[in-house]
Amino acid sequence: MSIREMEKNLLAVLNDTDFEHIELALNDTNIFKALSIVRAEIRHSSFLAFLLDPSQSHGLDDKFLKKVLRDIFLSEKVSTRTSFDVDYMGTNNAKIYKEWKNIDILIELDDDVIVIENKVDAKDSKNQLKLYRTRVNNSFPDKNKHFIYLTPFGEDPLDASESEYYTNYSYEAITSILEAIITISGDRVTPKYRYLIQDYISSVRREVIMNDQLNEMALKLYYAHKEAFDFILENRPDNIQTVNSVIRQKLESLGFKMGSSSKTYVRFSTESSYEVVPRNTPGWKNKELFLFEVVITEKRCVLKAVISPGEDNLVSSLLQELKENKATSHLYKKPQGKQWRVFYSKNINIGVDDISSIQPEDHASEIADTFEKQFNKYKDDVIVICDVIEAFFRARFAKPTY
Repeated sequence: MSIREMEKNLLAVLNDTDFEHIELALNDTNIFKALSIVRAEIRHSSFLAFLLDPSQSHGLDDKFLKKVLRDIFLSEKVSTRTSFDVDYMGTNNAKIYKEWKNIDILIELDDDVIVIENKVDAKDSKNQLKLYRTRVNNSFPDKNKHFIYLTPFGEDPLDASESEYYTNYSYEAITSILEAIITISGDRVTPKYRYLIQDYISSVRREVIMNDQLNEMALKLYYAHKEAFDFILENRPDNIQTVNSVIRQKLESLGFKMGSSSKTYVRFSTESSYEVVPRNTPGWKNKELFLFEVVITEKRCVLKAVISPGEDNLVSSLLQELKENKATSHLYKKPQGKQWRVFYSKNINIGVDDISSIQPEDHASEIADTFEKQFNKYKDDVIVICDVIEAFFRARFAKPTY
């Protein structure tokens, strides 16, 4: 394509009315976006706790609380209450607690306690949900307990053993209820809080669950001018790639061998294990069977140990060794995938809440130092796992064949 043709394509984007609508909408003041708290779990919990509290000055009274409870009590996991009980549960006297014994939101009623564990990006940590459940059961032995796991789309807890106790609930449901209240009873809500709630609905739909009208308009605009947008995306400054380079250099300086990597994955292992582990599988570019990887997203980094798709008996034997070996048994988690077996995973904090919001090149040294400090917490795990895998293959290759 000639420069003149690309210039015409780019100009067509600028002149598209959908582009103008998106540009105007994004320039509108939104308090949640302005404060960069759209994906901050603790801020969501604080605002939701405020809206759920009938004693606050928002003008919702207990309407929002009642509608949420009715919705939750429709779940088959709730056996002690039905949606029809809500009107008789004394919601107008509800006590709302934030961060009660580390629980995001706790709602205390006359005969019931509702626990809301809020997860926007992160997942529950090991035994976290069980610990909260135990605390609540011990503190409120005579009340009905209802445990809620709130996520953008109503996902299951990471701890599958807690799924039977926690009712899944979603931000989609939250925004639908708030929108209905504002539409039907908006005149009862003070203007200040009506605008605040509308901002909250827009922010959640646009940034968390991605089903705002602007998201649909952006998708339509992209397909109408795909060639121009692809050109722009190919030439934009790439923050993730910059962070990738920083992490890669740091791992190399720590003596690790780089493996097949990509824009969002830095893969590596120890030098000695890399030389011994087979490289004859179809998964990665260099055909490695096993590698550690740092997965880089705009919001966080995750360290994982991954076995790529390979011969089933070999992979099963290797996983069995990792599970039973005394050096790695406490690190091993049953892989969820059937092709890419991830048996070890840890979140890595690089000191940045949102990579897209900074210029990584200006923070390279800080990111490298923070990554090293965080990685050092798990460095011994990495080396032990690599050593056990290396020993497994050395022993296997040493066996005589007849």
